[in-house]
Amino acid sequence: MKQPEKTKPVIAIALFSFFAVIIIAALLAAWQKARDAIRISDTKTIRTALEIYYNDHSGYPDTGGKGRSECAQWGNLAANAVIPDLAPTYTKAIPSDPFMKKSASDNCYVYVSDGADYAFYDYGSDINFASEPTFLDPANDGGRDKCALDGARYTAWKISSQGARCW
Repeated sequence: MKQPEKTKPVIAIALFSFFAVIIIAALLAAWQKARDAIRISDTKTIRTALEIYYNDHSGYPDTGGKGRSECAQWGNLAANAVIPDLAPTYTKAIPSDPFMKKSASDNCYVYVSDGADYAFYDYGSDINFASEPTFLDPANDGGRDKCALDGARYTAWKISSQGARCW
C-alpha cells in the first residue's frame, strides 16, 4: 500500500530531527572534553612554572594566604596578576578557564600561597571531575576530611605543594 503524499514530509522531518539531536549531543560531549583538556593542560603548565619559580626563589609567589583570581569573589584581577611575578618570566601568560563566568565566580582559576606553599584551584560547575582524578581536591569533595577523598560532590580541581595538600 502506498503512503499518502502528506506523510512523506512528516517522516522526513522526523528523521532529520532525530539525527540532529544525535549530532548535537555528540558535539556537546566533544565540547566538554575539549574544555576539560584545556583546563588540564593549563593546570599542568602552571604547576611546571611554579616549580621552576620555586627553584629560582626558594619559595612560591606569595599572596599572603589570600585567594586571587580573575573572578569577582577572589579579586577580579587581570589574568597575569593572579599569580604574582610568574608571567611572563616563567610562563608566557596566566591562562583563564575556557568557560569562566567572572561575575558569578564560576569556572575560575584561583591561586593562593603563603610563600612556602601554594594551591591552584579550578572551581567550576561544568567540569567533568572524573576526567582527571589526580586533580580531585579533598577539601572540595563534600566530605568531612580535607586531606582525603571521602565525598562525591566535587566543586574544584586542585594542584598544590605538599604543605598545602589539606587547605
